Amino acid sequence: MKLSNVNKNFSNEYKAFILNKILPFLGIEDNNVQDYDDEISSNVVVNYTDFISQDNDFLYFGLKNDILFKLKRRQIVDIESIKVSRCILKYFLKVSTYQNHRSSINNSYLSDIHREKNYDYAIQNGICEWIIGSSAIDKFEQLFGILESWSLKTYEGKKVSFGLIINPEYKKNKAGMSKYGNFLSFLSDEFSAVLTDGISSVIELDADCDIIGFNSIYSNGKCDQVELINNLPYRFAQTIAKFVTDKKIGIFLLNNGDIILSKNQKIEFVKRNGNWLNFNVTSFMNSMSEFIEFHAISEKLAHAIYNSALDVSFSHSGGIISLVTDVDLLRGKGEFNQVLSACDDLSNNLSLESIEQLLSLSIPSTSKKNEEINKRLLKRSIILSLLNDKNEFTSIDRKLRSELISMDGACIIGKNGEIYTFGAIIQNDSGSSGGGRGAAAKKLSNYGFSIKISTDGYIEVYQKGVKKHVIK
Repeated sequence: MKLSNVNKNFSNEYKAFILNKILPFLGIEDNNVQDYDDEISSNVVVNYTDFISQDNDFLYFGLKNDILFKLKRRQIVDIESIKVSRCILKYFLKVSTYQNHRSSINNSYLSDIHREKNYDYAIQNGICEWIIGSSAIDKFEQLFGILESWSLKTYEGKKVSFGLIINPEYKKNKAGMSKYGNFLSFLSDEFSAVLTDGISSVIELDADCDIIGFNSIYSNGKCDQVELINNLPYRFAQTIAKFVTDKKIGIFLLNNGDIILSKNQKIEFVKRNGNWLNFNVTSFMNSMSEFIEFHAISEKLAHAIYNSALDVSFSHSGGIISLVTDVDLLRGKGEFNQVLSACDDLSNNLSLESIEQLLSLSIPSTSKKNEEINKRLLKRSIILSLLNDKNEFTSIDRKLRSELISMDGACIIGKNGEIYTFGAIIQNDSGSSGGGRGAAAKKLSNYGFSIKISTDGYIEVYQKGVKKHVIK
């Protein structure tokens, strides 16, 4: 039963927290959270547990044993996101302005900014409990604070990166611990700046953040190859696949300031510019599920697209990936109303002389016209040479794929993975907003869907000119 004495002000604040914090964190683009109606739902058996649950129809939100709100479920939320959301909502109760069972004010905030900061702490504390349980949260709060401090400074003029593996099941010998202090104290000192690079080497810690040892992918003079599984970004694939196993947690500080959390050999969450982002592949796939199913996009291609978006995001190079259902619509009728230029279209059978002639007609006459034509033909020639007759997206070397996507312009592929172009210059409509890359992604999404990856690493998915999913 729904609690009858829940403070209405608390209920409103809780709903706002779900809308503004939890749903974006889960990758759900929906703001239609409804009060849970006991009369309507009295005959419905809901397998509800603490704070958040789901069945075939709804997501349910509430307190420990009582449902307060529901949301019509359009997509499955993966189990790890459910678990961490429960932890976050538990800590929301500790920082909410109002207590849930009475009308008195629980916390008096100086401003909305003060309250938002406490919300952020609730999210981080929830993530810490998800990592290690409630007993060692203070240690992990301290750890994240130290990593964030390092993200804002340099050592010898360079940004610092770290790689840490948390082994919660390690049984340490207390007598073996240093009497001079703990690892977190050492991590705060400049001495620690050169230890681990966050990509090929890591320091392993126990649940108390005390040191267990050092691990490297270059053990015994070898560097074993690993399969790029579970939507791993290639930069961390070997380290995560080798060391983030069983119940271990990977924590990586990159030299661009990102803090990455990895579990079960995959990326789960990233702290970027002070905000925790959910990088779980399920949220991304859910945002495009109807399109993928309707157009019979293979799971292999869908995951390859996500992998490349992930790779470009962590390289902070930016790019556009667009999947179109009918390339002829992009080719248009005649050179002047084409979205995809014949020069950029790698899949056409035109001779170089024909493409050169079309470029000569389409590029305005200037003193540098021939130079511009030669540049575009050279780019086309180099890309074709790098592809080496491979014309399917999933068949290209993944590292090369991410670097071609990062070229100025757009990557456009077909629904079966056929490659149409890399680095295509898209002429945006007059009056378009959101920057050149955003405008191009929106325009291309009218022919299928598009993913814009900004140089900040943010990912936005568009369909029919509308933003469908954001990791930001």
